[in-house]
Amino acid sequence: MASAPPARLCVRRMAAERRAKRARRLIVAGVALIIAFLGFAGGWMGHGLFHQQIFIARSFVEDAAAAHKVFTVETRHPVEVTALESGHLTAWLSKRLNIPVTQANLSGAGFKFIGGRLLSSRSGAPAAMLMYQDAEGIRATLYLARNRGAVPSSFQFFSSDEERTESVYCFDRDTSYGLTGAHNRETLLKLAKGVLKAMDGA
Repeated sequence: MASAPPARLCVRRMAAERRAKRARRLIVAGVALIIAFLGFAGGWMGHGLFHQQIFIARSFVEDAAAAHKVFTVETRHPVEVTALESGHLTAWLSKRLNIPVTQANLSGAGFKFIGGRLLSSRSGAPAAMLMYQDAEGIRATLYLARNRGAVPSSFQFFSSDEERTESVYCFDRDTSYGLTGAHNRETLLKLAKGVLKAMDGA
């Protein structure tokens, strides 16, 4: 009959097993901590990026609404360059903004082009405004700027209750668009789609 192993070997083996178990527990705990940290960091970064996007969009659409408010009430000088020089206007604005700017033909929706002007955004970067007018003399303005970090998005609406205006805005890779007017959302959305169609063909 085989003799039992020396007691010291059993003790060593048991100690080795305890050390191995302890090491496994430490590894598992370390991995769990790493996962938890990465989840927290990712959540925090996502939270920050979400609020950054809200800030960018809000700043842009407020600039668009402010430009609309200032210039649509002008009788003699609502625009800097009139529709009679639309070719010069769009070429000039395209060069200054470094994005294609074109005049959309919105006559099918009952709006005629009046003209436009160069503006400054709150970031100090150049922006542009193109102005349209319906048969009743109610004006709508298209505010354009180079996209400064907004994630490309579909159409969204912004209401200015104080001014009783609506803005529909969206972002593509290069350009930020904001169309504002005292019109219903259906009309503004129709105009915005006409604008994007014209810009895509520029």
